[in-house]
Amino acid sequence: MTSGLTTHLIANAGRGKRFLLTNEDGHELGRVKNHGWTNLWNQFLGWAVAMPIHDELTVEGMTLTVESKTHLLSGKYRLEINHQPVALVVTHNFQNGYLINVKNERYQLKAGLGNASFQIIRSADQTPVVSMRQQIDDPDAFSVTVNESFGLLTGIGLAMIIMREQGK
Repeated sequence: MTSGLTTHLIANAGRGKRFLLTNEDGHELGRVKNHGWTNLWNQFLGWAVAMPIHDELTVEGMTLTVESKTHLLSGKYRLEINHQPVALVVTHNFQNGYLINVKNERYQLKAGLGNASFQIIRSADQTPVVSMRQQIDDPDAFSVTVNESFGLLTGIGLAMIIMREQGK
């Protein structure tokens, strides 16, 4: 992957934080509030029936919104940045498939061994745009590198969806 920005995304970060985004030095860039029972339900039973989510993360004055509706055995997520639609992701739990469309361009998800790492790759030219690697010391934490031309918030939004689909 060409040059990119590396951050750390932690799920279930405690103290009312569903996701915590930090830079490489550990300084907080943004957080998503915990939605109580909805997050708990989705974490354990979301593979069958997932409750709707509405997560917001503000980084450097820009707001990322990840939304879904109630769904059965699959998921449909919409990403918005500053209330402008950016991406649509459809998941199929029993086929382990992801349909990723960002700004009318298709992308693929490739998982590493044991789902400890992931890459999002542009379908047209097989260019990696997002790389995620699970941290050895914390299974709820991922190092996320986003290609500068792809956009940090878009990459982080996709990473949040992947983590949710992995039960994080």
